Amino acid sequence: MKDKFYKYKFIWLTLIVLAVFALISVFMPEAAFARPGGGHGYHGGGGGHHSGGHGGSSSGSDGLASLIVYCLFNYPVPTLIVLGILALIYMISNKTSGNSGVSSTPTRQNIIANSSHREMKLAGLRKDDPNFSTPIFLDYASLLFTKMHLYIGGEKLKEVQPFFNTTLEKWNNYDISEVVIGSADIVSVSNGRLDDTNQTVTKIVVEFHANYTAKAKANGAVFRCNTVENWQFVRKVGVVSAIPEGMGVLRCPCCGASAEFTDSGECKHCGNLISNTDNVWIVNAVTVVSTERVKTSDVITYSVEVGTGNATIYDSHLQEREAEFIQTHNNMGYRDFEQNIAVPYFLDIYKLYSSLEWNKARHLLSDRLWQSMNYWIQFCRDYGCRNVLDNVTIQKVNVVKYESDRFYDTVTVRIFAYCFDYYADSTGKVIAGNSSKERVFSEYWTFVSRKGVSLEHKSTSCCPNCGAPADNMGQSGVCGYCGSKITDANFSWVLFSITQDEEYAG
Repeated sequence: MKDKFYKYKFIWLTLIVLAVFALISVFMPEAAFARPGGGHGYHGGGGGHHSGGHGGSSSGSDGLASLIVYCLFNYPVPTLIVLGILALIYMISNKTSGNSGVSSTPTRQNIIANSSHREMKLAGLRKDDPNFSTPIFLDYASLLFTKMHLYIGGEKLKEVQPFFNTTLEKWNNYDISEVVIGSADIVSVSNGRLDDTNQTVTKIVVEFHANYTAKAKANGAVFRCNTVENWQFVRKVGVVSAIPEGMGVLRCPCCGASAEFTDSGECKHCGNLISNTDNVWIVNAVTVVSTERVKTSDVITYSVEVGTGNATIYDSHLQEREAEFIQTHNNMGYRDFEQNIAVPYFLDIYKLYSSLEWNKARHLLSDRLWQSMNYWIQFCRDYGCRNVLDNVTIQKVNVVKYESDRFYDTVTVRIFAYCFDYYADSTGKVIAGNSSKERVFSEYWTFVSRKGVSLEHKSTSCCPNCGAPADNMGQSGVCGYCGSKITDANFSWVLFSITQDEEYAG
């Protein structure tokens, strides 16, 4: 028994820590869902996932660290005693067993190395398929994710069924609505054979962190659910992607028309059977990693900010790619991007989010990101409160990564800022957070534009195409004055994703 304890001491210690702090955490509030980036309520698992709003759940060492910090502030004596006992147990077991104490838990260096390996694989894919674009692919994957969940079990499922080569029965017991994607991140790229064929395919796995409202068909019970799902997309090796026609619309891969299919999977516009098409990414497998029901009360509580003190992660090819970026943008570079894009977008998005005037920000964000945040805006309206973000002040902006493909430019910046960040009800009473103490934080913001879009300053309150006031965009992101779709990044830079600093891995 003694030998088994030493052999599995890390498991035992983890269980002891969780058990002890679970008792203390009875008195601790749940994590919050707030701020456009979801920072003060977001806890990630250290995998470089993106938070496009709120919906991260507490997990891993960051959640435990936040719990310990909270307990030290509120229950210092019992917390110190518990930590001392645990440290003593660890030292005794370490000394007795002679173990070096090396943990098998992935380190941040491992995560960054994995990210570099993934980028190398993506570079290889772009070499074979020069038209492949990561923003376009992730937009396509996110559209399929959202539509599948919304349409499951209904007549409209046939609009997306041709893009799936896997059963979707696991969701048939629920009616799903209000799908919000918090993150969509490519986690692996590889070539291999399909299990049931000899065809060689490229496989891309996308990990989604999302939440949705589910209504059980059996008893009508309604609940909000967090989910982590890995979707494997496959496509025949050697295929060159079609020239992208924009974002936010699911299209037939053969004729480019909006997706409308018969029950057999034939496009109603061109008559092609999608399953016989080699140039489309098909969902070959869906793995539900975890699901968790969310308490309604979670929306108005706060947790410790994690990751602000982490060192900034820069792309290893930053200087080389910055020089290329400046050359292709008429000698406009980092400072121009900071002053004309990053800073005004950040300030306007925070202002409009806090004031609940979210429609005025429609042209500044991608479809997925705007809709993700819009859910929480509506939640605040229904709850009779708002997330107050006062005195928003940017301390510094660091460009950390430039990416370019044949069609799109992508720039990621780390923004350091502080503000008063709290919840207030309709009377102005503070119901969560602190209205007298500024909250310091940082986030990684990724912007995307079609190649050739200028970095010159344009008013964030006007349509970037016709110059009319951006007060008539609608939820589709189409300007009511000139009829152009603004949010597909053809006319201006759009905010594509927000990544919490504890999650960013390059």
